[in-house]
Amino acid sequence: MTLAAWLFSARLAWSRHWIKLASVVALVLCLAGSAWFLARVLPVARASGTFAYHYTIYFGIDDLRAWWWVFVLPSAWVGLTLFDLAFAFGSYRKEPILSSSMFALAALWGFPWLVTLFYLAVINSSL
Repeated sequence: MTLAAWLFSARLAWSRHWIKLASVVALVLCLAGSAWFLARVLPVARASGTFAYHYTIYFGIDDLRAWWWVFVLPSAWVGLTLFDLAFAFGSYRKEPILSSSMFALAALWGFPWLVTLFYLAVINSSL
């Protein structure tokens, strides 16, 4: 796909109001949630030098990593959301149903990410 074809498809998709809403909600949720997580966990992780990356109810904290692992999950969330939106905008002209599903997915998968980052922030603030 050429850049001109992608831009044409993106303009066509952007003309639909609910796609604008889903895209903006997905990006705002992603960026605000990642910023909140980093603001809450980064000072604690840097001070302790470790970051609790995984927790289970059976074993407790079972995966401690270096403090810079704080950036991995928010970066993955932002990267996956941007990839999903870029692919959805680019494929809207040929596959509008698939693209609509991808826009909805980008907006809705923010909530499980938020829950995950919230509980990691709670666990790491208690270290």
